[in-house]
Amino acid sequence: MSTTRGEGTGTGSGDDANALTALDWIGAFIVAGGVMFCVSFPWSIGAPFRAMFGQLGAPPSGLPGLVLSSWFAPVLGLVPAAMLSLGLLPRQPIGRRRALIVAAFVVAVLCAVLCLAGVYLPVFQLAGKIEGG
Repeated sequence: MSTTRGEGTGTGSGDDANALTALDWIGAFIVAGGVMFCVSFPWSIGAPFRAMFGQLGAPPSGLPGLVLSSWFAPVLGLVPAAMLSLGLLPRQPIGRRRALIVAAFVVAVLCAVLCLAGVYLPVFQLAGKIEGG
């Protein structure tokens, strides 16, 4: 049975054993998209929500106020970016690299969910007051 270089099967030279597979790279690109989402969040999604909440009266406090600040989401995006950067370093064992990429994927998704939940939480609270009132 022969293998082709770069398959990441663990057989062959040391370079092949430490090579990332296509699935690893797909995960890395998804993490990069999540990081870009977090970095652009204050200007792309946060700005319209800030304007809407400004028209409703007092600015939101707690998690919505934190998420709508201009610094929170980009700083939050640095966490999966750092994890991905460490996962792409070639001098680490492949198991550690894959674990870092998977962890960065999970953290990037959680960061995106946190940002979206932060801006929609006041909307849901307002809808609950209208429905209950």
